[in-house]
Amino acid sequence: ADVVVVDGGSRIDPALATALAQRVDAGGAVLLAPDSGIDQERWNTLLGEANLLPAQIIGAVEGSPGIDPVRRLAGSAAAFHSWLNLAPVPEKSVVTRSFTDGGPFAVAMARSGGTVVELAGGLNGRINNLVVFADVLPLVIDLVTDCMSRAAFPRTVSTGEAIAVAIQDPAAVMGITFAQGDAEPESVEPAAVVRLPGGCNRSGLSSLLVLGRNAGQSAPQRIWIGVQGPRLDADLTPISLARTAEITAAVDLTTVGSWEELDRSLESKRLGRDWQPWAFAGLLLALLGETALTRRFV
Repeated sequence: ADVVVVDGGSRIDPALATALAQRVDAGGAVLLAPDSGIDQERWNTLLGEANLLPAQIIGAVEGSPGIDPVRRLAGSAAAFHSWLNLAPVPEKSVVTRSFTDGGPFAVAMARSGGTVVELAGGLNGRINNLVVFADVLPLVIDLVTDCMSRAAFPRTVSTGEAIAVAIQDPAAVMGITFAQGDAEPESVEPAAVVRLPGGCNRSGLSSLLVLGRNAGQSAPQRIWIGVQGPRLDADLTPISLARTAEITAAVDLTTVGSWEELDRSLESKRLGRDWQPWAFAGLLLALLGETALTRRFV
């Protein structure tokens, strides 16, 4: 599975925490969706010790459908009548979705090539959470796909560019397959460094699937590779340095690399030559003069 979902009905024990850690270390993704009925101390202790908890749980709010309190997500009509309060998000984690009141709803944490995303509200519909609106299913799909994409390695190559991937323990690898899009996967010989001299021949996502010899101890690892082909949707090309110099000289162009540089450039070029306030004052005096003359001859 690309994403393992652990909801509030799951009982967290050391064996499960270990299995989840192995899944994440293998490059997978875990989506934690606890609800207000969980054993908070158990979740904090076991998942925290396994470094699988993006933010500590410090309390729960239990409501009732149709009765306040109710909490909604920014950009969604999904309603939560119960939720978890999370501790301040540590530096290792990042808030990816928030409630409308600004509180964190989804907190992500990267680890060993994989990722863990923790939600502050369950997805199992307990006490009528996630009241059925048209966008609830898209919300769940968005959360799962976002969690899955965060587990992908940030590597991109061009079409035809050679690929080399280091394998940590090649002796423990039973087999490797290379897949390009929806094409039939190709078998690759396991080695300390897997090399694909021809690279990928199409744009999109490709991947290497690494299978361990002991399926009970090592989860399959999928290594994603992004392939960017040539852009054919525009005829824009970079301006040459010589042409840039000509334009700079002709229109007094200044190149800046930050807002601070832009401010300094604008201040140095004005040099007290701002005329807008004086022009406004002159126009105002002219209007006042015209009004005075009009009143004089009425």
